[in-house]
Amino acid sequence: MNAHDRELKRVFQKGSKNFHSSSLLFPRRLQHDITALYAFVRTADNFVDSIPQQTSNFNQFRQEYQHALQRGTSHHPIIAAFAELVRRRNFDPQWIEAFFESMYMDLHKKRYHSEQEILQYIYGSAEVIGLCILRIMNASPTLEQSACLYGRALQYINFIRDINEDNKLGRTYLPVAEYNLPNLSYESALRYPQRFQEFMRAQLARYHLWFQQGAQGLAHLAYRYRLAIGTAGCLYNWVAARISANPLIVYRRKVKPSRPLIVALALRYSIQAIGQ
Repeated sequence: MNAHDRELKRVFQKGSKNFHSSSLLFPRRLQHDITALYAFVRTADNFVDSIPQQTSNFNQFRQEYQHALQRGTSHHPIIAAFAELVRRRNFDPQWIEAFFESMYMDLHKKRYHSEQEILQYIYGSAEVIGLCILRIMNASPTLEQSACLYGRALQYINFIRDINEDNKLGRTYLPVAEYNLPNLSYESALRYPQRFQEFMRAQLARYHLWFQQGAQGLAHLAYRYRLAIGTAGCLYNWVAARISANPLIVYRRKVKPSRPLIVALALRYSIQAIGQ
């Protein structure tokens, strides 16, 4: 592994523990492509999530990607690897533009008031990632809707899990107005406990609905692909179950499985996937 590949892996591993762990279950020939994809999106995401936000760095990153497509290369190793991936796997350019638009929204938009607004953001930030992975796997285009729904679900549980983290960034992705909550601060959750509990149950129900709809496509994937993507789903379902048991936990710590638990869940799903 050369220095550039090590940098891509470092960014991916640091930015997405759950999916990085499950991605190791992909066949080795796909792991470089998955790493190039996630290193790219995590780098852009880090610019808009930093405090203070690195707006100029984000704009330069976006411009350099466009130049890399035109020139065929880039001095930036993460952009170079991703631009090569885009060409080789024939990603739809509109997918990448949608991703950048969602990241741009993070620079300027702080609150989402309706499901329609949220889904617009999620399409670019998560659903198109599912479409890219589908293309990397060379899977049937008939699975695009399933890929979008699966990506949507995993993004949504991230929103639920990261309520406290997003509060620090001044963001609210979840539709608090539906349950007449002033905001998603810890103080608000304690002041309106019943509303908060009902709100969290409703958001988890959204997650489970989209997850179940998206997971229907797993049966049409080859075993190794199903194993990697299904394991990621198991990890996020574990997160959802922990939050469901105690919604206030989102204010105390970031809910994520330990490494031994990741291994145990992966083994359990691998056995289940054989019979699917």
